[in-house]
Amino acid sequence: MSLQATGRLRAVQQNNVAAGKDPTADEAQQGLFDKLRVLVPSDAVTAYIALVGLTSALAVGWRIAAVAVVAVLSAWWVYYSYWSKAGGAAKNQVRVPVFDVSVGVIAFLAWSTTIPKGPWDELDGFTPAIGLAITVIVSLLLGVAQQAHTVWLKRHRSPERPATA
Repeated sequence: MSLQATGRLRAVQQNNVAAGKDPTADEAQQGLFDKLRVLVPSDAVTAYIALVGLTSALAVGWRIAAVAVVAVLSAWWVYYSYWSKAGGAAKNQVRVPVFDVSVGVIAFLAWSTTIPKGPWDELDGFTPAIGLAITVIVSLLLGVAQQAHTVWLKRHRSPERPATA
């Protein structure tokens, strides 16, 4: 799934809350492996691969800059996708879905360790197998975090407006 879909999912959850429905109704049928698949930031990884290809023959600073640029763009893309799906300026929607933005950036950073010729290769002893292990562990942890976030949403109905007694 893309970062765009991550932001849009958050907007759908908020729309469900506004309609008085379960905020996680659309996620009910997803298993853990489906949620892990969702955590692949395909658009960010694609952009990163292109930048690494352009900078692989240059100094490592350029590859570090590539990671930083794509990480910042990842955060922006999740927010923009959320903002546009939630109604944007029409609803004066200015909230930042911090959890979803964080998940998108962390997922990208984990996946960036699996791409050869990146800045991570400059670390002593770093191998593609270590990058894969990082990605698997981080993806599992993010999957658990998303499960916890889902439970939190059900209990509080919305992170911005906790349920009243």
